[in-house]
Amino acid sequence: MSSRLKSSEKTPRASADAALKCILLSTIAVACLVASACQDGTQPHLSEAEIQKAIDSACSKPFTGVAALDGTGSMKSTATRPAVIDDFNPLIDRLSECGGEIAVIYIRDQAETGAERLLFPEPPALPARPIKQDDEEPYELSDRLDNYNSKLLERVQWIEANRAAMQPRIDAFLAAVKRQMERPAAKATDFNSAINSADVLLAEGNNVWAVEPEKYLIIVSDAIDTQKRPRFDFRSGANIYWVNTTTDDKALAGLRFTRFESFPAAVRNIVEGNR
Repeated sequence: MSSRLKSSEKTPRASADAALKCILLSTIAVACLVASACQDGTQPHLSEAEIQKAIDSACSKPFTGVAALDGTGSMKSTATRPAVIDDFNPLIDRLSECGGEIAVIYIRDQAETGAERLLFPEPPALPARPIKQDDEEPYELSDRLDNYNSKLLERVQWIEANRAAMQPRIDAFLAAVKRQMERPAAKATDFNSAINSADVLLAEGNNVWAVEPEKYLIIVSDAIDTQKRPRFDFRSGANIYWVNTTTDDKALAGLRFTRFESFPAAVRNIVEGNR
């Protein structure tokens, strides 16, 4: 028997290499579109306005955002405004620029297994803009500015290409969350179990990021806890945003939190705060 493989047969390594090549080619194609180059051979270059936009959109660090969504019948009777699926889009947009993770946990009549989670890789670091040195010739500064522009452009391209590559996972995440949000309302509320689960997720070890992410917990709930299960010590140190305007805060006793009128208002505070 010949030791050669038929042309239709591929080793697992060859298949993996082919898949990787496709991913890289797709990423390069997206990057070319972002730079409006690669077709005419011109060197891509960011305008001053594009440079400022890239600087303004940069994040100080990645962040993890967990939403605990109440899916019980008392939400309607207490006029607590629920989140809708489109409310997550600004968080996802910002995570694409910062890196981090978004997760959704559900407050229902009992603890549920697992959360919907989506991880965003951290983009390349923002390069430092050159400043003219006293003994520097104009052409030397020009060369350094060109190099800075190239590195900043690479970062912009990376963010855009990564977002495009992640879009199928983003769509699947939002579809899964939407299905859970559309379940019939539960008839009892196990508030504490959901908060315990969120705290465990937020307190997970940092083996992914170069720096410790900022952490946020958005609770969308009337916080009427009928199951009375124990709440453990809150160890993650996350910023807690409670979306509620109508009920008392007994269920959140011992926690430091800020109230918000709506989920979009809490999200806006996170997005604007991570700059």
